[in-house]
Amino acid sequence: MRCRKMEGRYLTRLLKGEEVIESLRGFVRAEGIPGGSLTGLGAADDVTVAFWDTVERRYRDYRHQGLIETRP
Repeated sequence: MRCRKMEGRYLTRLLKGEEVIESLRGFVRAEGIPGGSLTGLGAADDVTVAFWDTVERRYRDYRHQGLIETRP
């Protein structure tokens, strides 16, 4: 992970193959960041996201394998 502090915020870039959650957890621990928000854009090739199923009252995972990219 590469990062730069800019005007009280951090700009980070994950390198190919880095795990998002694991990398961000390590980063906030190392920097002593107690909380915040995250905005991002980019691409990934194996993504699992979860959403709350209000009927079953549990999180449901959705996995996408293959290139996926966000758009601004």
